[in-house]
Amino acid sequence: MRHGEMVGQLRGREPRSGLDSQKWIRAERRVSDRARDPEPFSDWSNGHLFAATLRACPRVGEMTARRSPIGRRTTCLTVAMNEQLPSIEFAFPGPLRDRLLSAIQSGVKTATSSLLREYEVSDESLPVVGDRGAVIDSNGERVAVIETTAVRIVPLRDVPLEHALAEGEGYSSVADWRAVHSDFWNSPAVRAELGEDFELTDASLVVLKHFVLAH
Repeated sequence: MRHGEMVGQLRGREPRSGLDSQKWIRAERRVSDRARDPEPFSDWSNGHLFAATLRACPRVGEMTARRSPIGRRTTCLTVAMNEQLPSIEFAFPGPLRDRLLSAIQSGVKTATSSLLREYEVSDESLPVVGDRGAVIDSNGERVAVIETTAVRIVPLRDVPLEHALAEGEGYSSVADWRAVHSDFWNSPAVRAELGEDFELTDASLVVLKHFVLAH
C-alpha cells in the first residue's frame, strides 16, 4: 500500500538479536552511561551488550572509521532499535520520493494525505497519535523517523488549506493540492492498488496525518 504522496507502511522486522523492547531500553541506558565513561573500546567490546548489538546491527561494519568507538556503538544501537519500527514509503522510488524526503528532513513537510480506501484494501490499521515509523528512501534505506501528532478523516471536498500548506510542497491553494493528489490517485500505478471499482469523488474520504521528525 502507498498512501499520502503516497505513504505505505510495512511490517517491521524482528530484532535479529531476539532482545525484547525492554531489554533494548535498558541497553540504550547502558550505552549512555558508557558515553560518560570513555573506557577503552576494546574492553567494552568484550561485553554481552556489544555482542548483542553486533548481531542486531551487522551494518556496524559499514560505519566509517572516523567515528569514535562511542559513536559506533551508540549509532549501531539506534539503528537496531529503528529496525523494529514499521516502514513508511512516500510515493514511489525516484525523484518525487527524494523531494518529499528532503522536505521532511528539513522540517518543511509536516503532513501527508491518504485515501481511506488505501487502508481498506491493504487491511492496515489507521494511524494514531504517537505512532512512529521509519521513512524509506529510494534505495530502500531507513533514513528518518517520524511521529504522528494528529489524525483526521474528512471528505475530499473538506480538506482545509492549513493541511495543504503543511504538506510543504508549495501548494498555494486547496485547488492546487487537490489537482496534484487527484492526478496521483488516478494514475495507473495507484489505481491498480485501489481497485478498478474505485472512483475518486468529492465524497471520497481522506486521512489527514500530521507528524514531526523524531530523528
